[in-house]
Order: sequence, then C-alpha cells, then structure tokens
Amino acid sequence: GKPIDILYVPPSKLEKRITRIIEKMKIKEKKIKDYQKKLLPKQKEIERLKEDFSYQNSFLDKKFKNLNSYVKDVNKRKNMSNSEYKKVKSYVDSRRKMINKEIKKLKADQNLIRGKVTNYNQDVRSLNFQVREYDRLNKEIETLNRGFKKVKGMTFG
Repeated sequence: GKPIDILYVPPSKLEKRITRIIEKMKIKEKKIKDYQKKLLPKQKEIERLKEDFSYQNSFLDKKFKNLNSYVKDVNKRKNMSNSEYKKVKSYVDSRRKMINKEIKKLKADQNLIRGKVTNYNQDVRSLNFQVREYDRLNKEIETLNRGFKKVKGMTFG
C-alpha cells in the first residue's frame, strides 16, 4: 500500500464542538450522581418519619376510642349525682386537653414531613432536569457524529 504520513491536523470547529459537549456531559453525569447520592438518605429519612407518624396517629386513635367508649358508658348511666357529673366532666376535659396537645404535636410532625417531602420533590425535579439535559447533549453528539469524519493523516505517493 501507500505510505501514510501522520501530521498534526488542527481540530475542526465541529471536532471542538463535540469535545465541548462531551465535557458538558461529563459534568452533567457527575451532577446526576451527586443528586442520586443525596436523594437516597433523604428518602430513607422520609420513610422513617412516615412510620413514626403513622404509629403516633394510631396511638392517638386508640386514645380517642377509649375516651369515646368511656363517654358512652357514662351516658348509659341515667341517674348521676351532681358531684359524679363534675368528676366525669373534669376527667373528660383533662383527657381532651391531653389529646389536643398530642394533636398539635402530630400536626407539627406532619408539617415537618411535608416540608421534607417538598424538599425531596424539588431535588427529584432538579435530578430530572439534569437527566433531560444529559439526554439532550447525548442526542446532539449523536447528530454531530453522523456527518463527522476525522482524517488522521495524509497519503502521498
């Protein structure tokens, strides 16, 4: 065959553009991996908070049911003295106050979980945006590479 003389051929504008896009893709890939590492612990924390919340909620439901059953039992008794009525009323009021405090605490926990879920969703949207950008750059490289031929030397003879 013919001898090939390998010469330095400066990169074309298309080659430079492809190189820049590949660098951008590497940066996007790193960002995507960082987001993925950041999301996993957040997801586990949210799951743990949800389990705690559901446990507290079921515990509070039991307290409601106990208080309601107590009130039904008291209402079944027809004749009560004034002093018995005051004792029952004070007991029910004290239990209600305790339950209302627990409800406030549960609502605060619910707001905390909502905030964490909102933050998590924002991170997921950011991750999705990074993935879409990565895919767009990948398609752009594929399009540019279709018509690109790199000459590595010149033949003479």
